[in-house]
Amino acid sequence: EVVLYRKGSDEVKSGGGGLVVAIPGVGVLSSGHPSINNAEWNDKSVLHRTINDNNDNADEDNNDENIRTSHPGRGAYTHYYNVTLQSTTFIPAGMQIFQNTGAQWDYTTVKTLKPKDYQDADKLLHKIQTFIDQHAHQLTDPKQRNGIYKFFREDVLAIIGTEGFNIDTERKYDTKFLDAIQKLLPESPDDIPSILERGGTFQANHPETSHDLPWLQENGQCLDGVYSNTSTVKYAGRGAFATRDVVEG
Repeated sequence: EVVLYRKGSDEVKSGGGGLVVAIPGVGVLSSGHPSINNAEWNDKSVLHRTINDNNDNADEDNNDENIRTSHPGRGAYTHYYNVTLQSTTFIPAGMQIFQNTGAQWDYTTVKTLKPKDYQDADKLLHKIQTFIDQHAHQLTDPKQRNGIYKFFREDVLAIIGTEGFNIDTERKYDTKFLDAIQKLLPESPDDIPSILERGGTFQANHPETSHDLPWLQENGQCLDGVYSNTSTVKYAGRGAFATRDVVEG
């Protein structure tokens, strides 16, 4: 965990240095959102480091592991080396990466639904689509299909609720939240496949969190220009290396 203290804060005034730590890699691209988490830190990835990763600049002729890991000239080194992100759910191409930042979100209004609400809505759409597919030979009439869907979307949902809503002691007796969850579902069953293909109800209701390939090609920036490796300067620790020529200045 990286904690940043602002200049003038009580932590800094009491002796804290206010040090800002920058960790390179995909992890710096993640954002926070009150209604979705699609990635998390993969702390176990640090176990993939070899002992030389701790201090690759130690004397290669000296096989003493203690010297390799504790040499006073070890240089730039971090316990976060090799830590990365892993997805916790399907992330469509072009979608932002969101992880739990520890922020305390306000879920007291219907403007902000919880991640579980979107997950429950997606599960419900999957079940409804499965039902429609299994009885497609009986639901050839669009009016009949729409009527069955309306029954699930309005009547059944109003009676049984959703898993997350039912166990939420702060919201379970406030029907306006259940109404907000219902509005996550499309008006027509014909829209269910496209919503699920996009990644679910969150993406469908928050299109600003995703961009298509043409937009990325025009506005995006590649991140493969720099990589981390052992510095060529003895006892300097790890350093940054360019993968292609960089124009001077």
